[in-house]
Amino acid sequence: MMASGQNPESSLVEIIELPQHPFFIGVQYHPELKSTVENPHPVFAHFISAARDYAEQKSAVKNPLLQSEMI
Repeated sequence: MMASGQNPESSLVEIIELPQHPFFIGVQYHPELKSTVENPHPVFAHFISAARDYAEQKSAVKNPLLQSEMI
């Protein structure tokens, strides 16, 4: 676990990440308060991008057990 963001006024850790994970981030601040549908906060935009990439990778690998059930 890596403390990747700190409040400059109080020195409290506000963001943590797991660098070896495709997308794991925890934040103490409230990005939803600065986010809209037309202008999402970067945390949400990167989460959607990581989820899309993960889904594309999973769909590229065919599971033989699932394929046999579909026949």
